[in-house]
Amino acid sequence: TWGSSAPHRPNCARHCTRAMARRHIRAPAVDDAALSGLARAPVLHCAACWLSAVARGRAATAHAAEAAPLHVRHRSGRAARTRAGLLRPFRWPMFTLAVVLCTLWRGAAVPCSEALQSEVIYNITTGRGYDRKEVAVDLEGGSAEISAQLVLTDLVKIDDVQQTFTVIGYLRSSWTDTRLIFSDLGMDKCFKFLQFPLTGNPARPYASDAIWDPTVHFTTALQSSYGSWFYMLFPPGTIYKSVQFSGIFSCATMNFAAMPFDVQECYVPIVTSAKDISVIPKDGQPIELPFGNIETPAWVLDSYSDASPTRDSLTIRLAFRRRWSHFILTDFVYCVAIVCMTWSGFFLDHNAPPARVTIAVIPVLTMLNRMNVVMALTPRIATVTWLDTFQVVSLWFTVVGVLEYGLVQVLMHLLKQRSVQLTVLRDLVQELTGVHKGEGRLPLQRAVLQTAIQSFQVPTQPGQITRHTLRSGLHKYGCYYSAEQVDEVFLRMGIGEESHMDRGMLVQFLDKFPQPTPVMSVKFRETPLPLKVDAVMRVGFPLAYCATLAALWSRAATLLQ
Repeated sequence: TWGSSAPHRPNCARHCTRAMARRHIRAPAVDDAALSGLARAPVLHCAACWLSAVARGRAATAHAAEAAPLHVRHRSGRAARTRAGLLRPFRWPMFTLAVVLCTLWRGAAVPCSEALQSEVIYNITTGRGYDRKEVAVDLEGGSAEISAQLVLTDLVKIDDVQQTFTVIGYLRSSWTDTRLIFSDLGMDKCFKFLQFPLTGNPARPYASDAIWDPTVHFTTALQSSYGSWFYMLFPPGTIYKSVQFSGIFSCATMNFAAMPFDVQECYVPIVTSAKDISVIPKDGQPIELPFGNIETPAWVLDSYSDASPTRDSLTIRLAFRRRWSHFILTDFVYCVAIVCMTWSGFFLDHNAPPARVTIAVIPVLTMLNRMNVVMALTPRIATVTWLDTFQVVSLWFTVVGVLEYGLVQVLMHLLKQRSVQLTVLRDLVQELTGVHKGEGRLPLQRAVLQTAIQSFQVPTQPGQITRHTLRSGLHKYGCYYSAEQVDEVFLRMGIGEESHMDRGMLVQFLDKFPQPTPVMSVKFRETPLPLKVDAVMRVGFPLAYCATLAALWSRAATLLQ
């Protein structure tokens, strides 16, 4: 357009592109001094190029016209004047449109290639005398300040026995080095950032060999591996580094006293290998959770905070809360069911030893097995956990079932001995009755009988046997008569309600020993001692266990707050 020849237009386009990339223009028809003021205006660069192309085109046209014959020059002049008259109203709009199109084309055609990026990196790291061994310098001229952040994407495992936890995420760090500013080179329009290659392997953090790197790393990592990374330099000299990691970290501060309602606090110190460098949380947030809270079936991240004692390192506190619903279903309900099994044994007949022994011993063995399973999940520590307390209490309640049946068997043996003594006493009475008739003399048996009769008499009134003392005396010999049955005995012997039995009537009763009518119900005090123990355990055992559970759950409620 504007009279320029066709060969000049593509040359101008290429020339304009190189000028914008290198911020200078070489055009023969335009003075370099005039273009020096346009060095910071890319749009005017392009316009100047096109003006120089128009000037060259017009000069070539005038030279061709002078060399042509006269009649050709007349025809060419009329044609040129005709074209100029037609195009004159569109000249400046077309010029403006050309400038705009050139600017847009320049944005798509500037060769911001990797080769140019490598040239810029070489210029700022080598051409300026940059020394990567020197610590980065901030905007105020002092040592740079490192901003670090832990991006957690997954919580893999928390090992209670080894006291470790495994996480996957990214370690981000950023700092400013004024020696690496490249906005003054004019490349900030071409490159939003420069990406540096890193060297390293999955066993150690990746670092750059071209510029100074603080080598941010973990101090409590027992095992770590590193993967993909980003390492970018922005025009103001800000460096952003992000390295993917997977690590097993030590958590030696675990406290299992509140297990399974415990919250374990673990600390992750992030330090740098450089001296006198401060490490602070990036944007005030030491942790970022891009995919929401991290958790496992047994643990969940409850909270996190910055627990740095000094600015020399960044210490991140991670609080993991245990999911206790699993322990309620597998341990609490299980143990309660076992204790209930022990309680059911008190309703069995004490004269059935195989059944009573089986239902007393099996819960104890089952509780011991369950306790071993839980102990395998925790390290051998001196702290007694809530779950340990609950299981030990439940174990002792099952042991009480075994001890109770042992006590019942002892009492049953004593009851049988007293029954034998009553049988011997009755035989002795029959022998002494013959002695009183003159059939023989047995002074030793008579003394034994007198001692036995004293257990039936009223202590303050020798020789008198009341209904109460008779029933008490029979109880001592394993014969448990009710009050109604004792009244029936007195009635059969012809003794009134207000009268008492004397010694002779007692000997007569022991001689014949009439059996009273059985009763439908027996009161607690009129039952044998072994049956009393079973009756007490049927009521007292569940009440005591429920009171213990209430105390334990009140403690658990305090731990959950």
